[in-house]
Amino acid sequence: MSNIFNNPAWLRLKKNKGAMAGLLVIIIAIFVAIFCYFIAPDTSPYSNRIILETGGGKPGFQKQFLLVKKNEKPKR
Repeated sequence: MSNIFNNPAWLRLKKNKGAMAGLLVIIIAIFVAIFCYFIAPDTSPYSNRIILETGGGKPGFQKQFLLVKKNEKPKR
């Protein structure tokens, strides 16, 4: 099996600076997508709360909510 870095297609790609910059952007995007939770974890106590009424709305719609203060502190 031949070495992939000696392949003529790879050598042509290495010469093209724009293609190498694009490849670098793609690699960084894949890295961020895989490790996004470790880069910026969501530590809010109700981060997974799903409100079904807002899930099916069209982009830009508005909804009024009534905020009710609870006497207990959120658990960690």
